[in-house]
Amino acid sequence: MFTLIEHNFNLLSSASNCNEVDAKGAKHAIHMLQPEGHQPFLALCSFDHHGGWTIIQHRLDSRENFHRSWDEYKHGFGDMFGSFYLGNDNIHALTAQGDYELMIEVTDWMDKKAHAHYAVFDITSEEDGYQMTSANYSGDAGDALAGNKVKFSTHDHDNDFELEENCAMHHEGGWWYVDCKHGNLNAGYRHQGKLKDEHDTGMQWGRWLPDQSLKTTLMKIKPIN
Repeated sequence: MFTLIEHNFNLLSSASNCNEVDAKGAKHAIHMLQPEGHQPFLALCSFDHHGGWTIIQHRLDSRENFHRSWDEYKHGFGDMFGSFYLGNDNIHALTAQGDYELMIEVTDWMDKKAHAHYAVFDITSEEDGYQMTSANYSGDAGDALAGNKVKFSTHDHDNDFELEENCAMHHEGGWWYVDCKHGNLNAGYRHQGKLKDEHDTGMQWGRWLPDQSLKTTLMKIKPIN
């Protein structure tokens, strides 16, 4: 469930994605989107010279718990002007409309920033386990996504490739796990990047900072023009 308190948002928009929204000079705004064949939903749009991006994940602090169930990740949760996850059903509805790209932005505890761009991004429906496809990486953060045809996992819906461990349970967050390493932007939030033990990763982008937990993360998608 999303929290929307004292925020202005446009309930009248009929756009199918944020790239169709008239920004009217704004950098961020909440709009009602309605992808083809899907129920309308609220989304946070971000605008730059490339167009309108739909933000699908944002982590700013520890106030929002990301150790959630399959159903909660399905529908989405959080505060759209704070930390939130848009929901796998909504992300699938967007990417099912055509070709999409993904931009990931991460920040460490020294406020150093890095990014990872994928020119191909898609997730399938719930029936297929929200399988992710990502390809054509560029950026300075390194490629830490699991790869193609990897199903989403939560603590109550284990689809990872580990035989002896539930990665979502161990790392306190749902993600597209192959093993319990590399990248996971929905894992437990660790203040000042301090990990609990040698097996802990926290909120990690392992190709950039393999031994540190991140301060902030953002994931946003846009149709390829």
